[in-house]
Amino acid sequence: MSRPKPKIIITNSSCNYPYEVQILDTEQYVYVVTYKDKPISLRYVHQLLDKTRYPKTCFTTKGTGLNVVKKLNEKFDGNLFDLKKIKL
Repeated sequence: MSRPKPKIIITNSSCNYPYEVQILDTEQYVYVVTYKDKPISLRYVHQLLDKTRYPKTCFTTKGTGLNVVKKLNEKFDGNLFDLKKIKL
């Protein structure tokens, strides 16, 4: 099954950059990663390099959010993480 064509709202291309920026229309929903039914933020701390990273936990596509939930549930050996659909 192929991915549906996105609806382009605005397009901007500049001769200074080799790419075009497209603003796409999306569903009227966002998907949020939750822990015990509460929205969360993530922070990854690399102890040897003293670096911190804050990955996203809010997504406009369901598939990306489900991948994050799957990885977190595997890492913490449970099913406490879930993806909630929020209407805008």
